[in-house]
Amino acid sequence: MGDPFRRDANVEVDKLAEEVRDTFSFIETRGGVPSRWRSFWIRTEVPSAHFVAIELLKSSPMPLLQRLEMLCGATSRLDEEGEFIRSDINDSPPALLFHEPPPPQLHVIKLEGVPDPLLFGHPSHPQLVNLTRLELQFFQKHPALDELNKMLTASPQLTTLLLDSGWVDPPDDPLTELDMSLPKIHLPELRELSFRDVQSVLWNLSILMMLDAPNVESFRLDMFDFHEPEVISQINKYLTRSGSDDGGLHKPCFPSLAHLTYENFGDADDDLRVILPAYPGLTSLEVPSGGSLRPLLEQPWHVPSLTHLIVASSGDMSVLKKVVITRHKADLPLKMVQIKLVDKGCYMSPYGMNPRDWKQVEKLVKVGFVDEDGGAFGAK
Repeated sequence: MGDPFRRDANVEVDKLAEEVRDTFSFIETRGGVPSRWRSFWIRTEVPSAHFVAIELLKSSPMPLLQRLEMLCGATSRLDEEGEFIRSDINDSPPALLFHEPPPPQLHVIKLEGVPDPLLFGHPSHPQLVNLTRLELQFFQKHPALDELNKMLTASPQLTTLLLDSGWVDPPDDPLTELDMSLPKIHLPELRELSFRDVQSVLWNLSILMMLDAPNVESFRLDMFDFHEPEVISQINKYLTRSGSDDGGLHKPCFPSLAHLTYENFGDADDDLRVILPAYPGLTSLEVPSGGSLRPLLEQPWHVPSLTHLIVASSGDMSVLKKVVITRHKADLPLKMVQIKLVDKGCYMSPYGMNPRDWKQVEKLVKVGFVDEDGGAFGAK
């Protein structure tokens, strides 16, 4: 289902929720019964409509379901009614997310704003099992670490794990020390790991320390808010020195890492000076708006295999030019530079670089332009 329920200040919330019920009823009466569904996708900006979809999931057998995406884009700006519903459910007793038994063929899940009592509501075992891709955007608070540990342990074939804390309220998430008591989770198939909008570095580091995932190839760590430097140092140390080889020497957490996205609004430059030397096999690096490219300019030999660079248009484009030229002269050339722009109308003239410099860059690398979600919309 698409998004016919977009926010309209002149339409009452209850009416929009009723429209969702009518839509589901319309689909079912024309043969689209949930028991036949292989994919269920809904995105809405109205919390009450989101919960109508959740009620359908709880009440309808879906034995053939293989893919589930439930996205609610309104959580960051809830109306009073939505806030009441979410708070009430977060404080309610555990409940089952799926009609029993849960869909046995369900392998891909993306959920935004589904409260903990529904995610972890089964009294004896996880509801989400045997997944290959899991994306969760938590609401208001992080789940208990032991509950998440059980959930991930039940999906040893995971290839992609994305955990987004953008809607977590730090005062409601008072983790003050690392939890190292939980068992390791062996995820040999995991290739992509992403921690987005980190609100508690200690919580994410606790998750990281649970994982035995030596084959991760792509890792993302976004820390948008200010975090204590000592805590940042802890997670950077774990990323660079947590493993050991047969001789007992330190090695990085992800020895197969090929792509890194790293953002820290505190001081990403110093962090990258620590992290990059530990991952000489990196072929792709994204430096979002919280950092600069100076570590690459200062120490290009630390990432000799780097060929793909993704930068924010708000970054220092004069440094980008220097990085491209310096690596070319050092025989460590980049092949592709992608620039993320907010204003698509400005993609032909990146900020901070005059046309002459821009032409010089284009002679040395292929240039692409992407929006904030990574979608390409122009290239030279």
